Amino acid sequence: MVGVVFRERPSIGAFRDLQHVAEVGRVPEQGDELPGHRDGWGIASFRAGSPRYMGRSERPMHMDPSYDSALRDVASLVGPSITIVHARRGSEGSTSLANTHPFISDGIVFAHNGTVK
Repeated sequence: MVGVVFRERPSIGAFRDLQHVAEVGRVPEQGDELPGHRDGWGIASFRAGSPRYMGRSERPMHMDPSYDSALRDVASLVGPSITIVHARRGSEGSTSLANTHPFISDGIVFAHNGTVK
């Protein structure tokens, strides 16, 4: 997960780095699973008092062309903003849009690691 605060126009270099880590990053081995975080991705931005999704998908971010489209939208933001990007490696629950972070609820943008019960 990456959270970034921008004073000016955002640089998307950190988001490209996360895309690479989501593909090849090492996580504690669980059987014969592939490395990385391949169970979806999401980008949300909070600016001028309003949260909004910039993009979300249940596909792996390194294989999803809509991630590139979302990054273009992030790069077009002008002025201060807070942006959260999350690559999911599911511990429980299905690989679905409903389980893809970050979440927006009651005007709050959030993401977490692990299982919330």
